[in-house]
Amino acid sequence: MFECMEILSIASQKKFTFTQSRQLAFGQLHSVEDCAMAFSMAAEIERDLISQRTKRRWQPEKKDGVILGRPKGSGKSKLDTYRPEIEPC
Repeated sequence: MFECMEILSIASQKKFTFTQSRQLAFGQLHSVEDCAMAFSMAAEIERDLISQRTKRRWQPEKKDGVILGRPKGSGKSKLDTYRPEIEPC
């Protein structure tokens, strides 16, 4: 949420203008910044809830010793031969 508000603050200081594409009914939320803050807070809460549900779901498997996550690879890539072209100078 704070990142979103910081971006909006910097954009406002640089004289960016914000407009809403459609009218939203949020009671006392009248400005674009207020709507952005409300959406930002909702997204942050949802992210935390998803994290909690995921941790709760995998907790029994973790206790049973199941290795979670993506398996480790060989460390080699099909793109290794192109490394000089890909990496910046």
